[in-house]
Amino acid sequence: MDMEDQQSLLTIDLGDLDFLCGDIITDEDIQLSQVCEEIEQEHDISEGLCQILSLDVDVNTDTKGGAEFGSFEMDYHNACPETTDSAPKLPAAKLEPNENDDTRFGEPATDEDISKLIASTENANTKKNTAWALRVFEEWRNQRLRNSDAEIPFLHVMTAEQLNFYLGRFIVETRRKDGVEYPPRSLYLITCGLLRHLKDKNVFDKNILDNNDCRFSEFRKILDSKMKDLLKRGFGTSIKQAEPIMPQDEESMWNKGIFGDKDSETLQHTMFYYNCKLFGLRGHDEHHELECSQFVLGTDNSGKYVEFIGRASKTYKGGLAQMQLTNKRIRHHSSAGE
Repeated sequence: MDMEDQQSLLTIDLGDLDFLCGDIITDEDIQLSQVCEEIEQEHDISEGLCQILSLDVDVNTDTKGGAEFGSFEMDYHNACPETTDSAPKLPAAKLEPNENDDTRFGEPATDEDISKLIASTENANTKKNTAWALRVFEEWRNQRLRNSDAEIPFLHVMTAEQLNFYLGRFIVETRRKDGVEYPPRSLYLITCGLLRHLKDKNVFDKNILDNNDCRFSEFRKILDSKMKDLLKRGFGTSIKQAEPIMPQDEESMWNKGIFGDKDSETLQHTMFYYNCKLFGLRGHDEHHELECSQFVLGTDNSGKYVEFIGRASKTYKGGLAQMQLTNKRIRHHSSAGE
């Protein structure tokens, strides 16, 4: 069948469809109208899609080996005419001012503020011990540098191997300024101070006292052996400690006028002593920072009482490491008739 025969078959005389205009509409007429409507909708969709995609077809018919497929160039930018190369920038949201903005939060903290905050919570005696331990080590290191060709680096830049070697020699050779060997506990405190210095220098991967770290096993053996040898030779056997105050001693201080309220000095002695005895104040900082608001006078089922509400102390600093602990709250009731 040639092209002319196909075109003749597709040619439809509109007169042959005059039955659609008649008064009688059959089921076949309805089905035919629905089919025509679907064909028209598909045609409209195809035409619209071609316009959107801007389909360009370039068929190359001048080929020797036969017909080939054309090259298609599809432009889909028109598919979304409102779309741009970059996303639209939304205006920055402006929050309405709040009357509590100036009172609820503090000023933006600086690095200096953070450093001061951290330093203010460090124990003064601990910082002194750290500085003392480092000073002893630096004095030993400088003497070694003067008397030998060894190049001993600073403590915080040493490798694990260097720490293990030089700290072991330091423990054996170190002495007090009068040439006497340190007692065992002092050697341990020096070691703890050097370890804190490493942490202050952000060296957290070299714990010289960690029994699970085999890199410093030789150093720990040297420290342990040196402490045992010192104790065997009588170093560190005498422990200095305050003598307890007995009831007769307390009565004697009242009789001698050391305690009392005759003047500011005796009153201060009295308050200092009984704050220690009754409320467990230990360090001088607790006494120095004491406030009247920490004492509460009240009455309960047992009678009148005075209650002390403690804050940070030598043994209680709070923080993450002491979340399971609480500050001291000590209550003393008065005797009957007082």
